[in-house]
Amino acid sequence: MPSSKSSKSIISWFKDGCDFNSKGKAVRGPGFFCWTYLVIMMIGIIISTSLMLYSAYTEIRQDDFNIKFIIYSIINILWAIAVMYFMYRMCYICRPWTGFGILILLGFIYRFVQRILFKDLNEQLLNSTKQIFKTN
Repeated sequence: MPSSKSSKSIISWFKDGCDFNSKGKAVRGPGFFCWTYLVIMMIGIIISTSLMLYSAYTEIRQDDFNIKFIIYSIINILWAIAVMYFMYRMCYICRPWTGFGILILLGFIYRFVQRILFKDLNEQLLNSTKQIFKTN
């Protein structure tokens, strides 16, 4: 029975947490702070993707990285879309802090797996990004 109890508590993280107005309708999100967070997240995704593409095309010119880089880019873009959608849904059911906590945990796992699978590409992208921001 412990597994059913723990699964019920995990399911409760995704239940609607919105307040109700005087007519009994749920006042759904996302509110101002969620929209602000989502917009900042979108801007960050656009900037980081642009930097990654710029550094890849200026610094990485080896043929063996082309396929890896394309796969890496597609995975990153799909991850970003999934994160944005998940966070929007969590804001919609008025559970932004729960969604944020889940994304932090999943983000650590995602980055760990990504560093294992794309170790050499990550190192080259990091070095090229350091070269872009290097001040003399």
